[in-house]
Amino acid sequence: MTGVISSQQGSGNYITCEFQKSIAETMGMMFAMSQINYQQISQIRYALEQQAFALAIEQASESQMETLEELVKRLDRSMDEQENARIDKQIHFTLAQASGNVLLLNILEACSGVIDTFIRNMRAEILRTKEAKEALNLCHRQIAEALRNKDNAAGKDALDRHFRMIDEILEKNEKTHSM
Repeated sequence: MTGVISSQQGSGNYITCEFQKSIAETMGMMFAMSQINYQQISQIRYALEQQAFALAIEQASESQMETLEELVKRLDRSMDEQENARIDKQIHFTLAQASGNVLLLNILEACSGVIDTFIRNMRAEILRTKEAKEALNLCHRQIAEALRNKDNAAGKDALDRHFRMIDEILEKNEKTHSM
């Protein structure tokens, strides 16, 4: 069973708990075989992040809210594309972690891993222009504020805009690269 039993040649079989790795490998294989695409991964991420936000309203610790707010400030100040991508990933990880749902966190991390593996530099590309970075970080800031204020509607609205922008940017890039 993938992710539950690990076989090591010459050593034996071991029970493991590598659910995230198993999901990432399965999604990666599906992506490589064109059974799923970025849009489908984005749709899953969107649904899970909406749920993560709703749970985080009830579960987030003061420390997690402060971490999210600090990451948003760091992203505002950073001018390095690769650093921006790392901070963006941390923002989404922190939100998922604040949900208190380990399964949700593992699935989101698996999605993120597939994106990082198969769509190299995607996050940096999305955050490449000043306008896109500012627009996306406004969404990040509004997500952090909505979490602080326990405002589910405002958080969901900011997540909606965030994912719409990402999908539009990626669609534009896909059209540009396919011509």
